[in-house]
Amino acid sequence: MQEATLFNWNWMSRFYQHAPRSWLLISTLIQLVFAWYVNLTLVKHKLFQQKSLLPVLILVGYSAMIPSTNVLTMPFLSGIFGFIAFSKSMDLYHVQDTRGTVYTVGWLASLAAIFYFPAIVFLYYF
Repeated sequence: MQEATLFNWNWMSRFYQHAPRSWLLISTLIQLVFAWYVNLTLVKHKLFQQKSLLPVLILVGYSAMIPSTNVLTMPFLSGIFGFIAFSKSMDLYHVQDTRGTVYTVGWLASLAAIFYFPAIVFLYYF
């Protein structure tokens, strides 16, 4: 039986062991793009009164304290897919035909659960 680790697939573990600098570069780029997407979503839905980079700084600072959300791991990927599903579900109020959006939300939430099983709770909330 395989041990539970942050890397659920062998190729991820091998890539991390053989090229840690490349792994961290890819992780940093994905995290910065995700932080930009979070800021774009918060501005689009007017969750703050003014445009600000404060939510992005909070996200990057918070993820820097938790190693599993700072590097490219299964919980990190699951969180990305979960937030994208949440962002798409916030678009539902101004979409006329909601079937495609609801399908996308369900697909992303289930993809998050495939990457990291405790994310199956997202299916209940969506």
